[in-house]
Amino acid sequence: MAFSESEILNALTEYGFRPAYRSSAVTVLVHPEQPGLEVRVGTTQAVIERDGREIYRASHREFDINRALTMFASERSRES
Repeated sequence: MAFSESEILNALTEYGFRPAYRSSAVTVLVHPEQPGLEVRVGTTQAVIERDGREIYRASHREFDINRALTMFASERSRES
């Protein structure tokens, strides 16, 4: 399923992510309950990092919100 940049941002915002930085090329989102987790949504792809380590990258065309949320959960459980 293909998503637009705004659809990806809206989906992540629904799960508690908040914008930390915006420009015409990229929006950086963070989650207040998950320090070190950062999502960059650019004009063509989304990248998720935990403490500077990439854990997920997908083009907007291939972005899967369920897979992204699974990655968040698995990274969170590693911290516990």
